[in-house]
Amino acid sequence: PAAPLGPCAICFDAPPSSRPGGHCGAFCPACLATYWRAVVFGGRVAALRCPCGAEVGEEEVRPWVDDGEFRRLRYFRGVRPGAEGGTLWCCEAECREELTGLVES
Repeated sequence: PAAPLGPCAICFDAPPSSRPGGHCGAFCPACLATYWRAVVFGGRVAALRCPCGAEVGEEEVRPWVDDGEFRRLRYFRGVRPGAEGGTLWCCEAECREELTGLVES
């Protein structure tokens, strides 16, 4: 049998009976979502690291952020939606404006 989950390693609350997704299962869903939103908002996305320290891929972050936050994450990581056609779009969830005057390096 699997070992019982201990308390969340961030908030130390008792764990739910199971934790959906996540890299290591050491964090409650609310803490993991808050953590990933802070990482994306702060632009600290060059290397995505779980709070446990393990490097993870975008696919492991995706369930914890909304669509706008995920677009921002991909933008900060250099994945520019529309760049193949020469058009860049704002990564804010509600904006969707074309960006002009940007120079790609």
